[in-house]
Amino acid sequence: MTGPPSSTSVLDSKSPDAPTGGIENGGWKVTYNDQPIHLPGRRGNAGDAYSIGLQLGEDGSVGDSIVGGPAYSAGISSGMKVIGVNGRVYTHDLLEDAIAAAKGSTQPITLTYVNDDYIRTATIDYHQGARYPHLTRDDSKPTTSTTSSKRAPLRSSELSRPRSRF
Repeated sequence: MTGPPSSTSVLDSKSPDAPTGGIENGGWKVTYNDQPIHLPGRRGNAGDAYSIGLQLGEDGSVGDSIVGGPAYSAGISSGMKVIGVNGRVYTHDLLEDAIAAAKGSTQPITLTYVNDDYIRTATIDYHQGARYPHLTRDDSKPTTSTTSSKRAPLRSSELSRPRSRF
């Protein structure tokens, strides 16, 4: 029988996936689908970090390449600049189209990039389509919150004034 991973093993992990033990112990799980994350008040989104493992700027600058992800495994890392997708000049829409087209296909995604004044090509063998993480309730586990179920709901007259914490 194995126990939970040690803090050292989690810190030394090179897995492209985040450690989710705490989330799962709290009764939630991380699921992925092709629907982008829309959070109010937050600019931007995760981009393609959860599919090919890249976060790119508008101009193709690589802000982050997730260790263990498909793009990292193909040789693309932070500080480089993507200038082409499948033989065409880079745009983010074109990259999203290439990720979608590779789903269910055997054709890899080809990225042309600049690294230290050299133009290189990376072949990314990724065929799962767009992936975005979402927290979903794990109904097989009990909720951990005890205070939320004991509070009485607010009446409309109470919404405009601060509620006492005592």
